[in-house]
Amino acid sequence: MTSYIGDFAEDAVIQIGPFTTPSSGDSIVAPSAAFTTADIVIYKDGSATQKLTANGLTMTSPFDATTGVHLLTVDTGNDTGDAGFWVTGSDITVMLVTAKTVGGNAITYVLAHFSIQNRYEVLDTVIALPGQSAPPLTATLAVMISWLFKWLRNKKTSNGSQLSLFNDAGTVVDSKAIVNDAGGTYTIEELESGP
Repeated sequence: MTSYIGDFAEDAVIQIGPFTTPSSGDSIVAPSAAFTTADIVIYKDGSATQKLTANGLTMTSPFDATTGVHLLTVDTGNDTGDAGFWVTGSDITVMLVTAKTVGGNAITYVLAHFSIQNRYEVLDTVIALPGQSAPPLTATLAVMISWLFKWLRNKKTSNGSQLSLFNDAGTVVDSKAIVNDAGGTYTIEELESGP
């Protein structure tokens, strides 16, 4: 079974391999002819609809002049002739399907599975700071981080009964919390929407 090779950013260039061609014995043998991009079939999201063109695919066969070793490069940024194929949130299956033989046997097998931003951490995505509101009870990781950053970055004041968290300009209270000092215990209640 071919392993999942990863979740890639949109428009990434992905290397599959170097991979070897299976044979009936323990030795690696060359195919009856070098593999080309015409020997590659790519499916998306479990659909039987194939990628229409070989645009964005590069096959090196043999790889580094080594018998039975090959390398496929997939450029998911090349949508020429395949508009809408490489989209975020997709799972991709890449297969070698060819009439060429290895050791006299026909070849059809899965080279790789990967996804395009389908399990992707958006840590490099620019996210605006929250506006005038209270932090949500349930939120995405990105929203939670934006609230922490806002807390660290923006102006805060306390008058002894209210803690105020300001907007970027420091002129408008975006969120506030009740402050209590009872018996030596200083308590800040949950943030709520300002002003």
